[in-house]
Order: sequence, then C-alpha cells, then structure tokens
Amino acid sequence: MAQGKDENKMDVLRDRLYARDGDGQVRRTQLKSTRPASVPKNWERSQQSLQDSLKEEETQTMPKKKKGYRMKLLVAGGVFFGIALLLSLIFLFLGNNTISGENISLEVSGPFAIGGAETVDMRVILENNNAVPIESATLIIEYPVGTQKADGSGQELFTERKSLDVIGSGQLVSEEFSATLFGEENAEKVVNVSVEYRVRGSNAVFYKEAEPLRMKISSSPIVLSLKAPRERTSGQDIELEFIVASNSEETLNDILISATYPFGFEYEDADPRPDSGDNIWRIDSLSPEERETFTVRGVLTGLQNEDRVFTFSAGVGTERDPFTLASVYAVADHEVKIDAPSLNVDVDINGSNSESVIIQEGQSATVRVDVLNTLDTTLNNVTVDVVLGGNILDSIDIGLTDGFFDSKNNTLSFDRGSVSAFRGIPSGARRSVSFTIVPDEEIGKTSEITLDITVRGSESTSSNESDLLYQTTKRTIQLSSRASLSGEARFIGGSAIPEVGEETQYAVDLLLQNGSNQLIDGTVTAVLGENVTLNNAGGALSYDAGTRTVTWTVGSVGVRGSERTTLSLSITPDAGDRGSTPILLETQRFKATNKFTGLTVRAEHTALAVPRAVE
Repeated sequence: MAQGKDENKMDVLRDRLYARDGDGQVRRTQLKSTRPASVPKNWERSQQSLQDSLKEEETQTMPKKKKGYRMKLLVAGGVFFGIALLLSLIFLFLGNNTISGENISLEVSGPFAIGGAETVDMRVILENNNAVPIESATLIIEYPVGTQKADGSGQELFTERKSLDVIGSGQLVSEEFSATLFGEENAEKVVNVSVEYRVRGSNAVFYKEAEPLRMKISSSPIVLSLKAPRERTSGQDIELEFIVASNSEETLNDILISATYPFGFEYEDADPRPDSGDNIWRIDSLSPEERETFTVRGVLTGLQNEDRVFTFSAGVGTERDPFTLASVYAVADHEVKIDAPSLNVDVDINGSNSESVIIQEGQSATVRVDVLNTLDTTLNNVTVDVVLGGNILDSIDIGLTDGFFDSKNNTLSFDRGSVSAFRGIPSGARRSVSFTIVPDEEIGKTSEITLDITVRGSESTSSNESDLLYQTTKRTIQLSSRASLSGEARFIGGSAIPEVGEETQYAVDLLLQNGSNQLIDGTVTAVLGENVTLNNAGGALSYDAGTRTVTWTVGSVGVRGSERTTLSLSITPDAGDRGSTPILLETQRFKATNKFTGLTVRAEHTALAVPRAVE
C-alpha cells in the first residue's frame, strides 16, 4: 500500500516536470537539514532503495509474533520422521526372517466325483515361501465318517498324520494319500487337510488349513429294492421283502443291513434271522451282480388313515461296533397306510377284552370271538382259526360245542360247515363263536396260554384266495399262583390245662404252600391274643408291641414250594378267661407278589386258640 502511494507521487512530479503550461508559481520546501542528500546514480537503484526503506518501515510498525510453538512442531515432526525411517530400515534389513502362515501354500487335489466304495487317490502340495525353514511340520488329513483304509483290510480311517520334519525356505513338498470312501448316491464327502508346524526358538504350534476337498458319490455300490403291500388294516400281518444287490465291479465285504421299524409294528420273525436284535443283518461278502433276499414278518397296528414308514439301510459298520452303521451305501423307504378294516374282531375272555387276561389257578377261561361285518355287502365264507400256544398245552382241556379242535396242532377251527351263520354275515351284523380252556388243577410251572386268532371272509361267494379279507389278533391268558396258609397250636410246658394266673407255653406251627408261580416279598402277619407273649422274636420273626402284631418275613417262595416257621408263645390267663378258650393268635394273613403276573397273592388262616378251656 505504501509503495503504491510513493509511485503516485513520482507520477505527479514527473507530470509537473514536463508540463508546458505551468502556473508560474514555484512552491519551495523548507529543508530540514543542510546535509547533502545521497542521490542514486540511476533510477533503478533509487527505486530499490525506496522499496527497502518501505519494507523497513512496515517491519518496524507491525508487532512481532512469537515463534516458540513453531519450533516445537518442527522438532516433533523431525522425531517422528526419524523413528519411521529407523523402523523402515529394520524391516528392510531384518524382515526377511519373519515366518508367516500367509507365506505357506497348502493345496489338496483329487477327483470331484467317485463311486461308492471306491478307492480315492489324493495329492497334497505344501510350499514354504518364508525366508527361513519351518520345523516339526506334520500333515493332517481328516476323512469323513465311514472311510476305510485302501489296503482292503476294512479298518476304519478317521485321521491320518504324516511327519514332514523340516521344510526349507522355498522348498515344495508333495505327498500322496489313498482311502476308500463309502456313501449313498449323490452324497457329498469332504476331506480336510491341514499342517502343523513350529518355528525355531519357540514352543508354540502354528496351524495352516487348506481348502477342503469335496467329492460327490456318483453311484452307490449297492442297490436296495423293497416289496411290500401299500395298505394294511390294523392288526393284520405284514410281510416285507427287501433285496440287496451289488452294483460294484469288486467284491464287497462286511456289509451291514439295518431296518428301522415304525411305531405300531410288532416283529415276529425274519428269514434269514437277524444277526443282532430283530433288525440288523450282516453280509460277509457280496460278489459283483450278486444279490441277497431278506424277509421280515410282523403285525402292524394303528389308527385308520395313519401312515407307517419302514426304512432299510445298507452300509458298513464302525470298527468299534460292527453292528452300528458308520457310512450308508443305500436307503430304501416303504410307506404303508392303515386302512379301515373290512371286518372287526372282538375277543372276550371271562368278561374282559384286554390283550392279557389273568385267571386264578384252577379257574377255567371262557373265550368268545365276535365277528362284525363292516362292509356294505354280505360277508361270505367266514372262518375263525385259533392257534393255541404257551407252556402248558399238555395240561389243559378244551371244551366247545361248535367247530373242530386239532389236538395235534393245537388249533381250533370254525367255518361255514360247523357254524351255519358263517355262510353269510349281512352288512352290520355280528356273529360269535366260543370255547372254554380248562387248566389242570396242579400245574407245576409258571403258566401262560397264547391265542393267535385269524378271521377270514370274502365279499364274493367264491373261495378265491385273492378275494379273501382277513383280520388277526392276539390274546394271552396267564395263570396266577394260588397259595395256602395253615397253622396248628401245640402244648409245650406249664399246666396241661390252662389255669388262672399260671403260665402255659405253646408252639404255633405255620405252613405256607405255593402254586405254579414264583412269589416274592411274602409276609405273614397276625395279632397276639390277650395275655399272650411272643418268646422267640428275632430273625424272620418281628414283633410290634404297640399293635401286638407278629410279622413273619417269608420273602421268596418258589413254584410249588413251601415255607415253615414256629412261634413260641406263652399265656397267663386272668380271672376273666375262666371257662373260656383264649385265642393265642388271631387270623393269620399272607401277602406276596406274583413275579410272573405282577398281581398280589393273598391267603388266610383262621385264629388259633389254646387246645383246652381255662380252669
């Protein structure tokens, strides 16, 4: 700004100097000093001097700023730059000795699709791109469940470890592995590969994992096919046939077949019989294109329109448990629908329609079978067949008015020839047949009788098997043991004829006899009479003074077994007993549990008195 004003003054002086028409007046300036002025030799120097003087004036007139914080910032920036430079140099010269998992390359390769039970070859490549070696390197291969060694030994393979020891800087290692994989068609199998290693001077274990190798099972070595009805009425027999066929070019060994039965299915038998339980079969070997057939039979029950699913699986077992599937080759499902019954069958035994009925030993059982036609048409050619089973068939008698009893085969048959009403049962009508089972009085073993009842009929009048409708049901009759208890009092000492105020000793013998079932937790209890004392409490005999109750702990009694005990009693009659026959032991009561039926068995014996009246 000051410089601009000076330049304007110079312009004014210049104009006046060269002006032609001056005003003629000359203004003079009073000189303040007589010192000669220093005049520059040329215009440029004069201008430069003027600018320097103006700058000096401006500097003198403006206040000076403090410069302390600028210096601090400058020093801090310099220190930061120095540290960064130092770290960069350290990393530049020493960084090549740092080990990083990112500098380790680990890859696994193999086929993308394989056949079930096929041996798979896999290659693992590991490269150390660190500037220093890695030590104690170990390859770890984790196989899917059910994998076996490729040597055909059948040994299960879970994890395989391969020691590589030291891998130098820049070194590449290639390893090959083989295993036999099993699986269902289209199932995915995953193999995981990793490496563990250490670094020099450290005890820490480092870990590097490769991308998993994923393989798809393109075909199963086994084909399962299943034949069975699609519908069944509740309580009907059902037969399922499944076929195991080889789809492999090599012989398959140690094949496991597992069946999963639905709720409501009662297994009866199978051909061949299972190797474990009622649902596990084992095939030692299966040659190419060879097949094995299995049949399972049972009874299916359920509510109308319910579905029941049977599942059969084929595979290999685990090494720890050869009867548990480790890997599955193939699975076959079969769904059966519970259909409405074409006829209803009710069974009544001594007034009970329970599946299991208990009768007392020596009691007979009256069985009535009712057939109800639920069709919209007449049910023709009805037959009722009852197959008897159990362990006392040689100790029973059968009573019936209609039908025929085959004692050789223990079968009762009722048909239209013996029961005229079975020639045709109208829609909604009910027809019945009955018979009686009479067990022997003395059966020396745990007793049970089973009834397998099958009712058949047809909508047509023909006897064509394909037109037959049938319903099956089962019943069980159990004989409950019958026990008896007896007792007797004997004179031991004292007055032969009880006298008032005199003590007389008696022995009471108790005898328990059992029937055809084992009894457990048996006890006999009785209350002592007035003025009577128990002398031999202890062991199996106990006494409660508060209730005056004697307890004989019998425990277990075998079939047709017996137990005895003797009570030592004393009585001292008082005046009120004169002329009477005092009671030594009130009613004796036996109680036990029938181990076979679970029922409570009871028996009693009347009170025991002294043999003679008191004098």
